[in-house]
Amino acid sequence: MCITTSLYSTDVLKDKNGRILKPLKLNANPTFNPNVKITSWENHSEDELLPLCRDELEFYQHIAISTKPDDVSLQNLMPSFYGTQAVQGPDGKDELHLLLGDLTYGLQHPCVADIKIGRTDFYPGKNSKKRGVLHELGFRLTGMRIVQIDTDSLDIRSSKDDCKTWTTPQMLEGLDKFCHGTTRVSTYLRHSIICQLQHIHHWALSQRSYKIRGSSILVVYDAEQLTSVPQDVVRDKSVVAGEVWPKVIVKMIDFAHVLHSFGCKDENYIFGLENLIKYISNKENENL
Repeated sequence: MCITTSLYSTDVLKDKNGRILKPLKLNANPTFNPNVKITSWENHSEDELLPLCRDELEFYQHIAISTKPDDVSLQNLMPSFYGTQAVQGPDGKDELHLLLGDLTYGLQHPCVADIKIGRTDFYPGKNSKKRGVLHELGFRLTGMRIVQIDTDSLDIRSSKDDCKTWTTPQMLEGLDKFCHGTTRVSTYLRHSIICQLQHIHHWALSQRSYKIRGSSILVVYDAEQLTSVPQDVVRDKSVVAGEVWPKVIVKMIDFAHVLHSFGCKDENYIFGLENLIKYISNKENENL
């Protein structure tokens, strides 16, 4: 096991098998009641907020064994789950960690953006003083790491605390920088990101199982791929050998606060996701 510096100025535990160890907050949903069984939507309002699981571990375990269509589709949109591992903390006590696939594993120069989705991240049991709007656009850039492709050096690393102080224009400017603004490769990069986001969008529109709060989308690509545009790239489709270029990894992360949807769409999540896709798409069209 090794400790590596993450994109957010904190340390991330990783093993040698392409897995990260994410600290687990036990009982993240204190209002979760295991005795409440949802057998019908008839007696519930879509405005009710009932936690599906006690914490993120229980949700990953639930998805791993479920055969429901919503869950089977979701598995491909999440990091791989390998169980848990205890790690000794600073106080000498063992602390439980989730073992998840490292989305940057094998990349030469990983660029990463953490984008929180939803107008609100309120969930049952959260301090009522924090019940406000997450962001008017329905998404917020909460962390970013960019490698400068021409100098092969770390260009930008913005932590969660840094991003909290950003105005909306500053946040969108950060997102533009992550997509390399108006550079030669920007059109292809944005197209690749959108293609992956659309998979999540399709799932969000069709599923009726969950309302997700406080979740992010992690976007990852390798700056190494952007150093040259392949000769056989088709400008409009960014296709190389039948695949979208450059390769982008987009996954949904952070599932500590998943709620019952009572058969309704998760409008809060869909709103933010659609605005994110729209913004990146508009910028892509500006570059054509």
